[in-house]
Amino acid sequence: MYWRRSATKWAEAAHTLKARIYLHQVEKSGNAQYTSALAEARKGISAPANDWKTAHTSSTSERNMWAQFAQTSFGPDLVAGSALVNLMKAQNDPRIGSYYQKNSTGRMSGYDVSTGTPDVATISALVTNPTASQPIITYDETQLIIAEAAFQHERSRVRRDARSTLVRAAQRQADDCRRRVDVGRHHERKVHRVVREP
Repeated sequence: MYWRRSATKWAEAAHTLKARIYLHQVEKSGNAQYTSALAEARKGISAPANDWKTAHTSSTSERNMWAQFAQTSFGPDLVAGSALVNLMKAQNDPRIGSYYQKNSTGRMSGYDVSTGTPDVATISALVTNPTASQPIITYDETQLIIAEAAFQHERSRVRRDARSTLVRAAQRQADDCRRRVDVGRHHERKVHRVVREP
């Protein structure tokens, strides 16, 4: 089990999941769902340490799903698109290294479907660190739900608090991205060493 015997962490995840569901129901059931979403999110995941993320090892059957895909013959089919790459580069988004790897020329480059360029060999691939975890239900999502629901209710203090938390969350994600890029580079160097060995 992910959290073993921690009933508190399981309960928090359940509340965040309920908040997510209420948020999805707004368009059909009306703005009253924001009230329910806000109430559930306030009881949701209370700290980044309580995030529910996938766990992986470097064993073939336990690798990160992106690594499993990329390290097969289908790998080149899943590459960076130019729209997102260009947007992230223009905004100096530190998360770009969490999404993609540098290409063979040491740059981030995406494929433009309208022009069919650049050459596939120079398109950035997805990060293929086999042990990288993927988020399932997180503290950051909980804070985003609170911010959106509070915005709809125009509760300025709640909005302000949620926004401050989100700023900290963005910084934490950027730090996490840098760590994942470092791990990915270490893994890439290790793979290259193995490939070069006779």
